[in-house]
Amino acid sequence: MKTAKNIFTELKAGMTTTQTINASSNPDYPVGLEGDKYKITVPGKVGGLNGKTVNQNDIIYCTENSPLPGNEAIVGKNWALIPAKAVEFFNGK
Repeated sequence: MKTAKNIFTELKAGMTTTQTINASSNPDYPVGLEGDKYKITVPGKVGGLNGKTVNQNDIIYCTENSPLPGNEAIVGKNWALIPAKAVEFFNGK
């Protein structure tokens, strides 16, 4: 499982991703392997209606393999939310 230290290390290295999610329709979390990351392109919720509220440029980060897509109750524990402000801070913006 990825630890906070691993996420911190990636943030310091300039965490980026080409994978994106439009959260306007409150989608479920995608299938994910540990270390996968998705940038939010449109605000909403990820993980269904009871999921995490996300803003544009936030990143969701898979901390534990998630072989099936699902809502917050089913697979939310496998995903961490990294606010855009944290990414900007570590990238010197």
